[in-house]
Amino acid sequence: MRVRSRLIDYLRTGTDVQRAGAARAWCWTALRLDHPQLRAAGAAGDRPEPDNGSVGVREWHETALREFVDNEDLDVRRCSLPGLPLWPSAHPVELHHLVEEAVAIARSHPDDYLRHRVEHQVRG
Repeated sequence: MRVRSRLIDYLRTGTDVQRAGAARAWCWTALRLDHPQLRAAGAAGDRPEPDNGSVGVREWHETALREFVDNEDLDVRRCSLPGLPLWPSAHPVELHHLVEEAVAIARSHPDDYLRHRVEHQVRG
């Protein structure tokens, strides 16, 4: 929870480099610490508490959606788009217009990656 909260803070208030880095790091925070093949450092039985992969997800999606629409930095857009659900039903009604705007931005963007990625995500 602490790591995810910090990443959300970076996405909201960091420099563009920090925002892109936070978006890159976000997917790794869903890794379950109680996975049977992972072992925590320390004595046997001294394992960290499992992380709830859903903690902060809605907040992240809203923040990433707003950042994608409002921030014109290419790296920030490239890094925030892959984990962003691009169908209105994945967001509260008050954000549906931002989903449509994000899709329109990506579809008309001069960057090939964004144009390709949005089509992949809208289809899926």
